[in-house]
Amino acid sequence: MISKALELALHNSFVRAREKNQRWITVEHLLLQLMSELSMQEWLQSVQIDITALRAELTRYVSKAEGFPSDQFHDTEPTEAFQRTIQHAILRAQQSGASEVTPVHVFETVFAQGQRLSLDPVVRRHLASAIWQDR
Repeated sequence: MISKALELALHNSFVRAREKNQRWITVEHLLLQLMSELSMQEWLQSVQIDITALRAELTRYVSKAEGFPSDQFHDTEPTEAFQRTIQHAILRAQQSGASEVTPVHVFETVFAQGQRLSLDPVVRRHLASAIWQDR
């Protein structure tokens, strides 16, 4: 089961991407939405990530996302990396015995996937600075 916080972040990620007429929703879209959660902010601080800098880089990246021509709008679709991240977060939660998938599971998945995700290099650099251990 997906937590209410993660469900809301997923929904808001799609809504914001659609509002901006963007073709794709990326992992960066989701990470940006998740950063609004108090529990995520606390967790990011605990692994010593510069929240302000990461939010700025995610915002920069998301603002440059490919859009549809104004006369050819279609529905926003998740990237393959976005879909894989959610699938792996679900598996991570199940393997840990958690009753629901939380925003932290998503961030942990992003860390664990490392180079396999096609994250923006600047965003990846911010995440790489974390003091994180597989929990």
